[in-house]
Amino acid sequence: PPRDVNLGRVAARAGLGVEAHQAAPARLDDELRRSRSAAMSARDHTLALFDLGATVCRARAPRCDGCPVAPGCASRERMAAGPPAPPPRRQPAWAGSHRQLRGGLEAGLRLHHFKRTAGLPRVRKVLGILRGLAPADLLDVGSGRGVFLWPLVDSFPDLRVLSIDRKPIHVANHSARQRREQKRGRLTIQVLMAWGRPPNHSARQRREENNGDTL
Repeated sequence: PPRDVNLGRVAARAGLGVEAHQAAPARLDDELRRSRSAAMSARDHTLALFDLGATVCRARAPRCDGCPVAPGCASRERMAAGPPAPPPRRQPAWAGSHRQLRGGLEAGLRLHHFKRTAGLPRVRKVLGILRGLAPADLLDVGSGRGVFLWPLVDSFPDLRVLSIDRKPIHVANHSARQRREQKRGRLTIQVLMAWGRPPNHSARQRREENNGDTL
């Protein structure tokens, strides 16, 4: 049977005596099937429970006094004791979360360093080669914006990495990441600044450096 948050809440409270987050999805589906009488179509049953959940059996302030299913509701006594407690908040995974973003910004990292680049074909290819070589240390010359450096650090937590770049903004960003890794107990990243330009460094290349490179 179709099920959204309103239908699941009504099924959980009226039929099972619990909140929807406390019941397995399969139990909610079974209760929805059981609660439909043979004389009522699936469409009418779904719409009726949807309206009931949206207007009467609300999440935080249920109106039990005006509920048409209150006499047989399995949660009637529980609701009379007070409003239901909100469901527990689930802690999301660290990778890609707002906590990671906030921590990075506080450490001085720029927003574009949180772009997912480990899935890029060229990055996957290099990481696969490195897994076969199993190096003990690695020199990353011209780390740039970290398109390769960040997946490398994440994929090889024990690898000693020396990152060298000419642009001060890149060195500053990599140094901020280095400080964060050191706080986490990882002392494997070292960042150096390489000064000077190659002989054929053109005016266009200098403009691109000032504007920031792109992926």
